[in-house]
Amino acid sequence: MKSDKKGFVLYFDMLDCLQCLSPEQRGHLFTALYRYARDAAEADLLPETALDAFPQLCPEARMAFRFMADAVRRDTAKWKQSRERYRMAALERVREARENCTAGMK
Repeated sequence: MKSDKKGFVLYFDMLDCLQCLSPEQRGHLFTALYRYARDAAEADLLPETALDAFPQLCPEARMAFRFMADAVRRDTAKWKQSRERYRMAALERVREARENCTAGMK
């Protein structure tokens, strides 16, 4: 199932982690983060597992990824909880509408 999640958040407190990296390493890091955020929205993916696909990341970029991926993972979990609450509320509205419809027919 393809996720309907549209994006992820980058926080200002992550800037210090990024400034010590070369532009090339930042590019690899952002590519890894985008892929991780997309994949984590569809399945519970650990940051370490996602890092396996990016051997070109230097140790500093790998550490930055871990910090940033933890935020992505936390935010994605909150998004999934909200999405489930919205889904349940919609189902409840449909159930109530059906009950009101059948009650009106009596």
